[in-house]
Amino acid sequence: MRPKADGPALIAFNLVITGMGDLAQRLITHHPSPDADEGRDFPRPNPALRRLTTRDNAEDGMGPSAPHHMLKPMARKKAKTSGRGPREDRGVLLARIVSAARASFAEHGWAGTTLRGVARAAAVDPALVHYYFGSKEELLEASTTPPPEWIESVQVALAAPMRRRGEAIVRNVVRVWNDPELADLWRSLVLTAAHEPRAREKVVAIVSGILIPAVAADLNPEERNLRASLAAAQVFGVIMMRYIWRIEPLASLPDDDVVALEAPLVQRHLTGRLGRG
Repeated sequence: MRPKADGPALIAFNLVITGMGDLAQRLITHHPSPDADEGRDFPRPNPALRRLTTRDNAEDGMGPSAPHHMLKPMARKKAKTSGRGPREDRGVLLARIVSAARASFAEHGWAGTTLRGVARAAAVDPALVHYYFGSKEELLEASTTPPPEWIESVQVALAAPMRRRGEAIVRNVVRVWNDPELADLWRSLVLTAAHEPRAREKVVAIVSGILIPAVAADLNPEERNLRASLAAAQVFGVIMMRYIWRIEPLASLPDDDVVALEAPLVQRHLTGRLGRG
């Protein structure tokens, strides 16, 4: 029994990562075989994600199954990088604008964020924000879309043998949150999602559309989605306590201790016996 991969959340996430299709395709085609622990380390396709990253999903009959309101704001749009406009330090300017936007969306929400306010916080001319992003919708999209390196990090974690998959997942979470740029993005996305429907839809699409199916692909078919969801709940609990709310003593626990304490719990959800009354 193969997991279905054409639900609305999967399709929505396909649009989220438009522009990152090559990296995400590698995540699909290099997912390890369940018997990698037995010496077979060659890759095999991941059926749960096979149709996730094709660019023509909207044209092959999958598009209509996703709600229009969910698809449209989640389509990834690149900031303008050609034509008129300043050319010196373009990357620096974009980084400042996006960083200011993340902070504003997280603190003030959609209604309280303006392009002029973001420009003021980034110390740039408001015309630059309009030039690069065009609208507040595009600015929200750019400031809350995971970058290619995040896709790569997920790929690496899921390439670990099943007996060490829990450790690989937790270690990757720690690594991602130790990266200032990735931590800034995810902190903003999580906080913004608390009061902004557009960001909340994106979080739901990422979790239910790629993370849970990817983790579930090699698990027991009868329990794969439950196990993957339990593992995700464990991981997100650590993220909220340690990195978002920063509650002690977990917030200041050494990274290796976090991995040593949490990895067995994640691994149990993946491969251990699920205790049910």
